[in-house]
Amino acid sequence: MRGVKQQVKGLGQEAKGTVKQGVGAAVGNRDMEAEGAMDRKIGRGRQAVGRGMEQAAGTAREAKGALKSGAGRALGDSRLASEGEDERTAGRIQRRMNQKAKT
Repeated sequence: MRGVKQQVKGLGQEAKGTVKQGVGAAVGNRDMEAEGAMDRKIGRGRQAVGRGMEQAAGTAREAKGALKSGAGRALGDSRLASEGEDERTAGRIQRRMNQKAKT
């Protein structure tokens, strides 16, 4: 969940930078414009870090689910196997949702 928080904070910082850069350009303040550009880049970087954190968490959750599912099948416990499959699927979704879209 910390990754999502980083993504949201990064999105806010990128928006702030966009506004600051636009205002700086409009009033002819090159320093403000440069600060805005830097804030945008930092915000994008923060979002990328957050995506990476969420991908790692999704991969771990997927692995945990696979182990749980395998243990359930080996023990003949259908409930445990089903829970493992659910967790594995949730981890896969979490990991894939945080992959950067190819443009």
